[in-house]
Amino acid sequence: EAIDRHRVDVDAIDAHVTLVAIAEDQLVPVAQLQALDQQLGERSELVVLRSRYGHDAFLKEADQINPILRRALAADGVSR
Repeated sequence: EAIDRHRVDVDAIDAHVTLVAIAEDQLVPVAQLQALDQQLGERSELVVLRSRYGHDAFLKEADQINPILRRALAADGVSR
């Protein structure tokens, strides 16, 4: 229930945000992330991937997701 009621105040976000959507994700549809991306404006980047794993792609598609995470972290000055 807590995860369903959690709300983020988009106006309070002042950092750059990288959003990763999975086209086949039925729990978090691409349209929701597109709407968030539009709300964030220049503060965000939306990357849409395809995966047969749907919502679980973030667990199973390391070869697709790792480069996105590395780029996002490098842009924020975080080194590995």
